[in-house]
Amino acid sequence: MAEQVGAARNAHPEGSITTVQPGDGDRTTRVTFALPELGEKQHTVYVDPYTAQVKGQLTTWFGSTPATTWLDDLHRNLHLGVVGRHYSELAASWLWVIALGGVILWWRRRSASRATARHLLVPDLSAGKGVRRTRGWHATTGIWLTIGLLFLSATGLTWSRYAGANFGAGLDALSARAPEISTSLTTVPDEPAETGGGHQHGASGAGGVVESAAFDRVAAAARTAGLNGPVEIAPAAEAGSAWTVTQVDNTWPVAKDRVAVDPAGGEVTARSDFADWPLLAKLSALGIQAHMGLLFGLVNQILLAALALGLLCVIVWGYRMW
Repeated sequence: MAEQVGAARNAHPEGSITTVQPGDGDRTTRVTFALPELGEKQHTVYVDPYTAQVKGQLTTWFGSTPATTWLDDLHRNLHLGVVGRHYSELAASWLWVIALGGVILWWRRRSASRATARHLLVPDLSAGKGVRRTRGWHATTGIWLTIGLLFLSATGLTWSRYAGANFGAGLDALSARAPEISTSLTTVPDEPAETGGGHQHGASGAGGVVESAAFDRVAAAARTAGLNGPVEIAPAAEAGSAWTVTQVDNTWPVAKDRVAVDPAGGEVTARSDFADWPLLAKLSALGIQAHMGLLFGLVNQILLAALALGLLCVIVWGYRMW
C-alpha cells in the first residue's frame, strides 16, 4: 500500500488524499485527491496493485467516472441544473399516483365488464385491433410494472432535494440514521517523520502530512478486525484522529462494517457494524443500492432494464390510444 500511495502521489503532487480503495483481483487501487477548485469532484489515480505502476487518472465524482457522472446528472436533472432537479423530483413524486391510478381504472373496467381476473394480468388477445387491444397491452403491462414503479418512486425520493430532506429529518427524529463512528484518540501521536524519497515519502492527507506506511498498518488492522472484501481507507480529517476503514461491497449480502484505526500504532479504536444499524437505516441503504442496480448484480440490472423498457412501451401505447 505504501508503494502504491507513493506512486499515486508522485503522479499527482497536488491536493490531499481523501480515500484509498485497495485493488483486488483485476481491479486497480484507487487513490483519490481533493482539490479546492474541483468543488465536490475529485481526481482519482489508478494504480496497479501488483506493480505499483500508475495506469491513469480521471476526474471523478464520489468514485464515479466521467461517463457515469454524465449519466447520473442526466438522470437527476437532465443537465438542467436546479430546474432539472425540480422536474425530476416532481416526476418521482407523481409516479406512484399515476401508477396506482392506472391500476384502479383497469380494475374498475374489468369489474364492470365481468371479465375474468386473468385479463387483469394478461391482455385480451381476442379484442379487435384498435384502441381496445392497445388499451389491453397498456393496462396489463402497467399492472406488471406497478410494484417496480412504486419501488423506484419511493427509493428515488429518499435522496431528492425536498422529499429527501424531509425523509432525512424523519430519520433524525426517529434516531434511525446509520450510526457515526468515533475517531477520537486518547493520545495525539507525534508528527510522523518522512521516510525519504521514492515511494516511501510522506503523503499529504486530509489531516496534513501522513506517513505512507500508515496505509499498510491501517489496512492490516482492518483485515485483522474482519473487514473482508473491498474496503475504503480514509485518512483522518484532522491530525491526531483515527483513520476509518469502511467495507464498500454493495452486492447482496452487503458488507458495510466500519472500524476506526490509530494510524501510528495500528490499533482498532472503534467499530460500527451494519448488523447494528437501525432497521430504517438498513432498509434505506439496501433500497438505494437496488434502485441503482447494484444490490443483486446482473439480475438487478436486467430487472431494471426490463422495467425501463416496459415503461417506455406503456407510455407509447398511452399516446397511441389518445
